Amino acid sequence: MQGLRGFDAAFLHFETPTNHLHVGQTRVLDPSTAPAGHSFDAARLGTP
Repeated sequence: MQGLRGFDAAFLHFETPTNHLHVGQTRVLDPSTAPAGHSFDAARLGTP
Protein backbone atom coordinates (compact mmCIF):
# COMPACT_ATOMS: atom_id res chain seq x y z
CA MET A 1 0.00 0.00 0.00
CA GLN A 2 1.23 3.50 -0.85
CA GLY A 3 0.65 6.60 1.24
CA LEU A 4 -1.22 9.59 -0.13
CA ARG A 5 0.66 12.53 -1.57
CA GLY A 6 0.38 15.79 0.35
CA PHE A 7 -2.21 17.36 -1.93
CA ASP A 8 -4.46 14.27 -1.80
CA ALA A 9 -4.07 13.97 1.96
CA ALA A 10 -5.06 17.63 2.36
CA PHE A 11 -8.36 16.97 0.58
CA LEU A 12 -9.19 14.26 3.11
CA HIS A 13 -7.96 16.31 6.06
CA PHE A 14 -10.02 19.43 5.24
CA GLU A 15 -13.24 17.64 4.24
CA THR A 16 -16.05 17.85 6.78
CA PRO A 17 -19.68 16.67 6.80
CA THR A 18 -20.74 20.12 5.52
CA ASN A 19 -17.73 20.99 3.34
CA HIS A 20 -17.19 18.41 0.61
CA LEU A 21 -13.96 18.60 -1.38
CA HIS A 22 -14.60 15.94 -4.02
CA VAL A 23 -14.50 16.91 -7.69
CA GLY A 24 -16.82 15.94 -10.53
CA GLN A 25 -16.73 16.52 -14.25
CA THR A 26 -19.23 16.59 -17.10
CA ARG A 27 -18.08 16.49 -20.70
CA VAL A 28 -20.30 17.39 -23.65
CA LEU A 29 -19.05 15.99 -26.95
CA ASP A 30 -20.13 17.16 -30.40
CA PRO A 31 -19.17 14.41 -32.88
CA SER A 32 -19.98 16.67 -35.84
CA THR A 33 -16.82 18.70 -35.14
CA ALA A 34 -14.46 15.71 -34.85
CA PRO A 35 -12.23 15.58 -37.96
CA ALA A 36 -12.09 11.77 -38.05
CA GLY A 37 -15.55 11.09 -36.65
CA HIS A 38 -16.20 9.94 -33.12
CA SER A 39 -15.50 6.72 -31.28
CA PHE A 40 -15.53 5.69 -27.65
CA ASP A 41 -11.84 4.73 -27.78
CA ALA A 42 -10.85 8.13 -29.19
CA ALA A 43 -12.73 9.92 -26.41
CA ARG A 44 -11.37 7.60 -23.70
CA LEU A 45 -7.78 7.90 -24.91
CA GLY A 46 -7.99 11.62 -25.64
CA THR A 47 -6.96 11.24 -29.27
CA PRO A 48 -8.41 13.47 -31.99
